[in-house]
Amino acid sequence: MNDHRSLLIHVCCAPCLSGIVGYLKSLDFERINGYFYNPNIHPYKEFKKRRHHVRMNEKKFGLDGFEYSDDYPLKEILAGMLEADDRCEFCFRNRMESTAKIACENDFTHYTTTLLISPYQKQQLLIKVGNEMGDKYGVEFFSEDMRRFYDLSREISKKHDMYRQGYCGCIFSEYERYGPKDSA
Repeated sequence: MNDHRSLLIHVCCAPCLSGIVGYLKSLDFERINGYFYNPNIHPYKEFKKRRHHVRMNEKKFGLDGFEYSDDYPLKEILAGMLEADDRCEFCFRNRMESTAKIACENDFTHYTTTLLISPYQKQQLLIKVGNEMGDKYGVEFFSEDMRRFYDLSREISKKHDMYRQGYCGCIFSEYERYGPKDSA
């Protein structure tokens, strides 16, 4: 059993990490690394832009290490979202499983996600999936509600001119944000 607490953070974007990184570093984790894995982000140009801005700001975050996945299985992700009863659950499961697996393979005791900062995410579903993947891979999911840091993330990202996207990431959330609005 590993007596040293360590944390792997799934990172969706630079602004979300900026709001919680200080808090997470204040906890008793001896090692904290970031992991960018987001094959749900559409279009591909948006995926590359978010990944680029995390890389550009990596030193500001002051983590012990960072890993980037370039996996982008477009057909599988789109098919999974279309077939799923709940596309968000599919998306959470895909990203949390990858993160929990990487955490297990690299001897992290805990993992979490920057998605926990967002007031737009289905928090209880995210926590449920995070706990399931943690149990599956033997890594504890740090499931604290971090939405209280959302305004801070907006403040920090503006101050440091970080790219702030206008939608969650998937093509459906992009359409919900920018597509035609139903008139009632």
